[in-house]
Amino acid sequence: MSLYAGGDGADVKDSQQQCLVKIVKALTTPGSASGGVLRSPSGANAFAPSAVIKASAGTLYSVSVYNTNAATRYLMIFDAAAVPGLATVPLAVVSALTKTTAYYDFGTLGISMFTGIVAALSSTDTSLTITGTNDGLFIAVYA
Repeated sequence: MSLYAGGDGADVKDSQQQCLVKIVKALTTPGSASGGVLRSPSGANAFAPSAVIKASAGTLYSVSVYNTNAATRYLMIFDAAAVPGLATVPLAVVSALTKTTAYYDFGTLGISMFTGIVAALSSTDTSLTITGTNDGLFIAVYA
């Protein structure tokens, strides 16, 4: 899916015109250190168990993940510059039922992260348990 962005208050649509997102602030280069709309990971294998959205302090406005696994997974958000170790307790958790998209919106002010922004899919809901399979397609809006 490719996203097209304009300036402040612009609508963003995917290349198939199926998804519409309202942008709160103008975006820079997608996936950049200063902010943007990140589809992660990119490349031939578009699915992964986690995504480092930003490896430094920033603000997360929204995040979603499509769970391809036959079991329920949990979208976890961490204030970290890299994927944290197993059993780490997340800042936020959203249930991602099998073959569905889990979405979390932190509103127009977002949530400030002081170290970095990381999203991961976990097989448990209370602390990080990465299964090692490439189950998620992550999309995040951040600055």
